Amino acid sequence: MSGPDERAPAAGGQGRTTPDDARPTGGGPSCVSLTTDYGLADGFAAACHGVLARLAPAVRVIDVTHLIPPADVRRGAAVLAQTVPYLPWGVHVAVVDPGVGTTRRGIALAAPGGLLVGPDNGLLVPAAEALGG
Repeated sequence: MSGPDERAPAAGGQGRTTPDDARPTGGGPSCVSLTTDYGLADGFAAACHGVLARLAPAVRVIDVTHLIPPADVRRGAAVLAQTVPYLPWGVHVAVVDPGVGTTRRGIALAAPGGLLVGPDNGLLVPAAEALGG
């Protein structure tokens, strides 16, 4: 990849795009990242890993964190936006939602730096901006 970096810099201006984190040419994601408020006291995070391993065994899974304070959408959005510019191009799944189990719909946002999947509660918007969307 040549030319100037077109991705918005992360907080502190340190994010950058390199050939290693550009969209893979094979069509699939190079990674799936997980950012949640699930905690580590039970099997929810492991269940996510298990489902991903069954569906896409060759895809690398990166745990951003599962320790966002419960239902703290603002903190989850900040952590996600700070982190995704440094991750390879991929699918970035985030679940921090005080309305989990309700009729709130899930969304997927496409940005130059990856795909973001999560609840429609504002959690993904800062990360989409950080990825150039």
